[in-house]
Amino acid sequence: MNEKLRAFAEKHGLAADKKGCYGEMFGYQVGVYVNRFANPNYVLCISAHTADMSQEIISFLKKKKDDLKLTSFDVLGVGVILFPALYFSVYEQIEKILKTVADFLKSKKVPGAEHCPYCGEKMEEKVLVSDGGHRFFVHDACFSANYQLVKESEREESESPDHYGRGFAGAVLGAVIGCLAFIGLFVWGHLEVLAPVIGVVAAH
Repeated sequence: MNEKLRAFAEKHGLAADKKGCYGEMFGYQVGVYVNRFANPNYVLCISAHTADMSQEIISFLKKKKDDLKLTSFDVLGVGVILFPALYFSVYEQIEKILKTVADFLKSKKVPGAEHCPYCGEKMEEKVLVSDGGHRFFVHDACFSANYQLVKESEREESESPDHYGRGFAGAVLGAVIGCLAFIGLFVWGHLEVLAPVIGVVAAH
């Protein structure tokens, strides 16, 4: 981990590992991940139950895209993924991006860090999970239920007579909505993405 990222993590009380840092900032679960060989080099994640507000969040980010220096973004049922184009004052800009988006989520009453990104309910008990390298807390039951949902869907698809054609269509859809997963398959050069996330997105 580079020293500037380590200092950023320490400043905001985030847990750090070799791929980035994660924890709570501005009232939400966030992650900041760096790969100097990728383009863009940085991926920012905010994990929250955004399912009911996706379109409003998308509209907001389209308006703020230039100001926040975002190359792209995605909004799905379990959070927001932000791809910033950053060259100078990198961590100051990252802080601005996360605060701006978090403030908007708060204004729309999107549940914060104490709530499960899957169901939106408060987490009395929680587990730390990893999807696409991004680590965040959820209800264990929510994560497990969505994993089983995906498995059942895969089984039904494989048993369907026309599963080849439907499988192709599903793969295309999965590629689109699976952008959360994201940090991804191609940008980050590893295959750590877990199926439950796609199940959550599809469910919403």
